[in-house]
Amino acid sequence: MQAGGSNLSFLRTARILYKEEGIKRFWKGANVVASGCVPAHAAQFAVYELLKERLEVNHSKYEVLNTMIIGASTTFAHDFFITPADLIKQRLQLCKNLNTKTTIQKVILDSGVMGLWRSYPLTVFMNIPYASIVVTVNENMKTLIKPWERENPHLWYFVCAGIAGGFAGMFTNPLDVVKTRLQTEEVQPSCAKLVKLWKREVELLKETEHMGKKQAQEFRETHIKAEITDTSRVG
Repeated sequence: MQAGGSNLSFLRTARILYKEEGIKRFWKGANVVASGCVPAHAAQFAVYELLKERLEVNHSKYEVLNTMIIGASTTFAHDFFITPADLIKQRLQLCKNLNTKTTIQKVILDSGVMGLWRSYPLTVFMNIPYASIVVTVNENMKTLIKPWERENPHLWYFVCAGIAGGFAGMFTNPLDVVKTRLQTEEVQPSCAKLVKLWKREVELLKETEHMGKKQAQEFRETHIKAEITDTSRVG
């Protein structure tokens, strides 16, 4: 939705993706994300726990400055590993005929190896406030609620983390939109026919959403036969 630039709803976007490749379309790039998440989160939590110990954040009092420092610091280690994986994942999701190897080769050919970290400064810039808010709210909510003194402590840990993530996501979503556009702006020329079909699919969904199922199907078959033929030849 962020990369497409169209006025799409969540359900319309999901319907278009499903029509392209079926249910597997929603897990495209999952292997890339998984390979990036392992070292990224290992580095993140290693720095997190180390700094909590060094800065003596032990929930004996409310901590704002120290928890913000911890959140910001973990970002540099985490994003170093996750940025290339995130870039590859987003490009894979935009074009169904790309694979991981081709995507990496194209990025390196166009921008060199450092092209894989092209959005690293912006990613860090976005994730510093995100991680700072998450850690600060989460740690201070735990100081307030003291889950370890309550019944079902894991539920209260979940509540603290959920509130922290909600606040952070709300405040940093605009930066996420900018980052996605930066990472995917060069994808369109590599799958122009698919992008054309995507836009036509949006138009057809708008035109047929009030029709009956049979009438809508006939309308679609009449108007997208040529586009389907073109798409099958992409790549």
